[in-house]
Amino acid sequence: MTAKPITISYNDLLNNNSDISGKIQSALGSTEGCLGIIVISDLPPQFKDLRERLFHLASKLATSSDEVKRDLERPDTHYLFGWSHGQEKMNGVCPPFAGWG
Repeated sequence: MTAKPITISYNDLLNNNSDISGKIQSALGSTEGCLGIIVISDLPPQFKDLRERLFHLASKLATSSDEVKRDLERPDTHYLFGWSHGQEKMNGVCPPFAGWG
């Protein structure tokens, strides 16, 4: 069996009636063959400009003061929200990130 990235359509991400949980589990689960990669297909034309804006904002956030970043921390929520700065958890454990910090 060759592991492959899982592809999800952008439209399926927006559609509340589309069940993509199985695809997400296949991509991000902890079983053999899960690569941790999801490819989003059918991106809207404005994606390129939005991505550029996000990269500029990410750089601005990364160089913000520690106080600003602390205000954005959300330790009681999922890893997808807020600024975590190395506080990510996988299976209840914070993995070490050598060289990050």
